[in-house]
Amino acid sequence: MNGEVKTLFDGNDLRLISVSRDPTNLLVSFTVRPVPSRLPGPFAKPFADKRNYSGLYVVSKWAHWWQTSELYDVEELINKSGKIADAHNCLAYGASMGAYGVLLTAARLGIPRALVAAPQVTFRNDLVICENPYAADTDKLLFREDDARDGMTEKCEYNILYDPFEEFDQVQVNLISDSLNVHKIPLPFASHSPLELLKQAGILGHVVESALHGNLSKIVLKRRIRSRRRHCPLYMIKMAQRAEKSNRYPLALKLSREALLHSPNSEPAFRSYARLLRKENLYSLLVSASEEYLAINKDDLLALENLRYAYSGLKDYVSAEKFAEILINREKPSAQDYSLYIKILIRNANVEKAMELATIGSGKFPINGGLQVLKLQCLYLLGNYDEALLLANSLALRADISSIDAKTVDDLNRRYAHTNL
Repeated sequence: MNGEVKTLFDGNDLRLISVSRDPTNLLVSFTVRPVPSRLPGPFAKPFADKRNYSGLYVVSKWAHWWQTSELYDVEELINKSGKIADAHNCLAYGASMGAYGVLLTAARLGIPRALVAAPQVTFRNDLVICENPYAADTDKLLFREDDARDGMTEKCEYNILYDPFEEFDQVQVNLISDSLNVHKIPLPFASHSPLELLKQAGILGHVVESALHGNLSKIVLKRRIRSRRRHCPLYMIKMAQRAEKSNRYPLALKLSREALLHSPNSEPAFRSYARLLRKENLYSLLVSASEEYLAINKDDLLALENLRYAYSGLKDYVSAEKFAEILINREKPSAQDYSLYIKILIRNANVEKAMELATIGSGKFPINGGLQVLKLQCLYLLGNYDEALLLANSLALRADISSIDAKTVDDLNRRYAHTNL
């Protein structure tokens, strides 16, 4: 059954999409914080479509945390649709910023049950005593409703998923009173992504369905997670990070490797394992891991960079140069890519090519002092002493050059001082 899809509202800040299928089961969702370059789709729509549920999807067009008068227009249209009153089972569903919208509106829309993950509740400085990871967005907002708890009542049953070790999320959840119809469900090591952890464990659909029908069991959920968590890369990565903080590096390596074995296509798992290998200078293992990841994810930049790093560590500078060249030839190489490639070329005594790239790189990134210093080094190595002296003098006058780069310039000038006479 395809269902009838309608856009009930399309404003500057919000969009409301209605999907009519089985009227007895209704999902009302609020989107997560949008990425500036891409508008989010209706949150959890594929899940509802697969189960033939009707849906009302509130889509945010930017990171406003629902501080817009359009929210009241959307609420009015939801009430007028009659879908909530007609549904036998109805669930409000959202995560992070979407959870703020759920907590704020579910009860006043007459929705009997809510499922939220890693919710924000308020950003008031007198209540949130830890660092706000969303300050770049929230500090610009004029909050109409600055505390989502104001919308919460005992008429709605709230199931709240969160990681008790994630400080900001823990602070937010602690603000919610236990005297309300609230079930707090801690999911250790889920980070800010409880839904992703449930998805990796293969039980996200079951959890949402259970919440919709009002029979989500905290005990059963914890038992299921406990039996499946070692198959969840997210859980294993967080465990590895915890082991690393305790200086238990062999255990951290084992856990991050297990995460990658369970999910060889996982970028976070590979990144975690590769970072630990680099930290422990295990270059041969880093080569193997990067090559295995590249076999699945062809031309992956993270794997290529780790291969370059590993071969440099192994002092195989020919191979290191090969992978550095691949990185520099991509569409938008960074200043760091240029710097790394130039250093390898100098190490391999290919100074003319290093000079060519230093000229290109310093032209693309004129404020990057490190590239200018590498160019200076190439000039000295090639015997272009007059030009080197001019560049050294100009660098000495720059206020933005780092202390490390300034020291390198002084060292180079002293080393080649006899050539400037």
